[in-house]
Amino acid sequence: LGNHTFMEPVMDVEKVPKTRWKLSCYICRQKMGACIQCSNKNCYQAFHVTCARRARLYLKMKTSHGALAVLDGSMVLKAFCDKHCPLEYSQESNVHQATRSAKKFYK
Repeated sequence: LGNHTFMEPVMDVEKVPKTRWKLSCYICRQKMGACIQCSNKNCYQAFHVTCARRARLYLKMKTSHGALAVLDGSMVLKAFCDKHCPLEYSQESNVHQATRSAKKFYK
């Protein structure tokens, strides 16, 4: 990503593992485009970042190296499906309703 705040533009698309392009998004049900997966270690729910934004899923860039993380590439995206979003975030953002609306939008 060029801008970690706005999560755009997407850069180095050619470096995305081929397996990511074969996943099916649980929100739009499409198999086109690369998906990410829920950060919960026991969940494999896959979704497009754009679908996740529409569903108001939790998407945050995390680092343990402070400001230097942008330079050394150690930033990690924490992303959760609607079932594993942090509770407070889920309630504040009305994630379950937004996810239902997003699924309906893509029907």
